[in-house]
Amino acid sequence: MKTVVFASRKWTTAMADGRIMNSGNPWQWYDDDCVNIINSNAYLSVKNKPNHIKYYDGREFDPTVATGVMRSEETFCYGTFKANIKLPCGYNLWPAFWLVGEGKWPDNGEIDICEGWTNAFGYFRLSGWRTTNNIHFAEYDTHQDIGCKNVPFCKSLLKPSENFIEYAVRWEPDSVVFYVNDKAVRTCGEDIAQYLRDKKMHVVFDFWTQGEKYDVDSNMIINNFHYKPL
Repeated sequence: MKTVVFASRKWTTAMADGRIMNSGNPWQWYDDDCVNIINSNAYLSVKNKPNHIKYYDGREFDPTVATGVMRSEETFCYGTFKANIKLPCGYNLWPAFWLVGEGKWPDNGEIDICEGWTNAFGYFRLSGWRTTNNIHFAEYDTHQDIGCKNVPFCKSLLKPSENFIEYAVRWEPDSVVFYVNDKAVRTCGEDIAQYLRDKKMHVVFDFWTQGEKYDVDSNMIINNFHYKPL
């Protein structure tokens, strides 16, 4: 794990407690070499790089895919979060920009500002780009989410792997609004926002794959991140 400075903030190349993998995705692990800051841009990559990892709970894994992740050292609450991102090009990729609550998941919430999902046609789907948003939370100790929603073409005609696109969320005590290039693409009211009230969240950028079989032609590039509190 290393610390990098991007957009005037400090980020670590691992998740909570320095963990370098998520047991829910046992094929991949977080490699320092897959995160690079060049000319004020953050570059996240993936590569075939087998490793042997003893997890914090004693389980052992043999992931084969090294991936890049950046998690903010700071935590944030209400406000607007924005990033200009050129998503990676390839097959079976899973890049993302999200907020995750400090502490137990999903009790402390998760806001997925942009998750990209590629297939043989890249991010293209008949209903829009497969660059989705979502919210995860706990209700009666049970994991809930509002479901992934594709970004419609009318909100961004630009191809997400060929252009920098601004993905954003405005999080308030009684609402959560997602934006793409300053256009609102989804609004959630108090019925959902109540589960995120007063939570403290880390910002995460990551470039994962959807499995061990993938092809990658370019990196995930983030050329800006901005947070404006309420």
